[in-house]
Amino acid sequence: EVSPEMNHWSEGAFSNYRGFPDSLAFFENRLVFAGTKNNPNTIWLSEIDNYFAFDPGTLDTDPIRVTINSGSIDSIQWLVPHRHLIIGKAGSEWSLGSESDNKPVTPTAFEIKRRTTYGSNEVAGLLVNSAVLFVMRQGKKVREWVFNYDAQDYVAPDLTLLAEHITDDRIVSWAYQQQPDNILWTIGAGKLVGMTYERDQEVVGWHKHTTPGGLSDAAGSFESVAVLPDANGADQVYLSVKLTVNSEEVRYILKFDKREWGTDFTTEYQGLDYYRQFSN
Repeated sequence: EVSPEMNHWSEGAFSNYRGFPDSLAFFENRLVFAGTKNNPNTIWLSEIDNYFAFDPGTLDTDPIRVTINSGSIDSIQWLVPHRHLIIGKAGSEWSLGSESDNKPVTPTAFEIKRRTTYGSNEVAGLLVNSAVLFVMRQGKKVREWVFNYDAQDYVAPDLTLLAEHITDDRIVSWAYQQQPDNILWTIGAGKLVGMTYERDQEVVGWHKHTTPGGLSDAAGSFESVAVLPDANGADQVYLSVKLTVNSEEVRYILKFDKREWGTDFTTEYQGLDYYRQFSN
C-alpha cells in the first residue's frame, strides 16, 4: 500500500526537457528568471532574500510566477530592473511593478502592462541612467525606451534614425562605456561600431573602428566586446577578435589604449582608434 504522502510529486520548471531560462535579473531583492523553451512567456520571481525558493504562495514575501498572455508568439528576450522590471519580448515591451510606488511587488498585488510594441532581439537591454537601450528584433535599430512625462507613457525613439546605414549588419553584442566618454560599443557581422551617447545633452553620434592596418572582412572579425569599470580612470574596453594568419584562424583579446594627448595632439594623440594586443 502506498501512503498518501508518496503520491505528491512535481516536475521542475527547468530541465533538459523543459529548457532553461534565457534571461535573469535581480529585482526588489528577488532573483528573476524568464523564458524557457517550454514556457517562453513566463517569469519566475524568487522569495524575497531567498534566491533558492520558487514555490509560489500568497504571503507578501512568497515567490511569484507570472505568464504574460500577449495574444501572439512573443517570447521573452531580456529583463532590465528599473523602477519597474522592464521586460523585452520578441514583439513588445512590458513592465512589471507594484500597484503603488510606495509598495513592493507581492503575489497578490502587482501590475503588469504592455507599454510599446517594437520588439527586441536576443541582445540584452541596457539601463543607462533613466533610459533602457535595446536592439529591435531585426538587429539593426537601437531604441531608447524612456518615460515621456508629456504623454504620460513610455516611448522608444530610434537612435539610428540619422545613420541607418551604420548598423546594416545585425547587432549581436554590445557594452557600455561611461569614462572618459559615454559610448555604446556594438558588434555586428564582425564590425565594431560605437555610439557616443549623452542623453542630457541630446548627443547621439555613430562611428566605425578598425584595428591597426585595417581589419577587413577577409582578414578577420570582431566577435564580442566587454567593458570593465575603473574607479581611477577610463573604463577598460576589451574585444575578442578572430584573425586569419598564414591561412589559420587565431583569436586575440584586444584592449583599448588609454587616451594620451601628448604635447601636440595632431601628431602625438593616441586614443580609441588604437589597440594593443593583450593576450591570445
